[in-house]
Amino acid sequence: MAISLSRHLARFVAGLSYEDIPAEIVDKAKAATLHNIGAALVGANTGRGKETAHLIRQEEPKADGATILVNGGKVTRMGATFANSELMHITNQCDSYRMLTHPGPMVISSALATAEVDGKSGKEFLTAVVSGYEVQTRIAKDFIPTTQARGFRSSPIYGVFGAAVCTAKLLGFTEDQMMTTIALAD
Repeated sequence: MAISLSRHLARFVAGLSYEDIPAEIVDKAKAATLHNIGAALVGANTGRGKETAHLIRQEEPKADGATILVNGGKVTRMGATFANSELMHITNQCDSYRMLTHPGPMVISSALATAEVDGKSGKEFLTAVVSGYEVQTRIAKDFIPTTQARGFRSSPIYGVFGAAVCTAKLLGFTEDQMMTTIALAD
């Protein structure tokens, strides 16, 4: 009996370790991280970026929380994920996959917040980033054109999978928990 796509992806992510990732993929994950942080640096200096950081600092403060990039404010994990994702995406300089979905703002902002709050290592962070990108792009790959043709934006539809998976990877979810994460992201 064939296993489901969600089981296949959950098994892959739960079993993935840093040592399994080819050097060129680690390098690409580092480059994507730096690229999106660079985009956030630019976005943070826009009016919308400043407003976003200000709003989240007011609504979601948490002294031992995650950091809003550039601004330095400490907020909840979700607040930092939202703010940093917005900063990365404001100027449309974030990375893209097939030109219509942008994994970085969702995957990297989620991974940064969770890794910071839970004290994860750089290797754990990169493994989660690779996991999030892999799942998001595999799910989106065959559906981006029809999604867009029906009037929906691909990034928020498929980005939730990448963000959920990279967060679950950093939280140490088992295969079954990862499968549930993928199902709930749907």
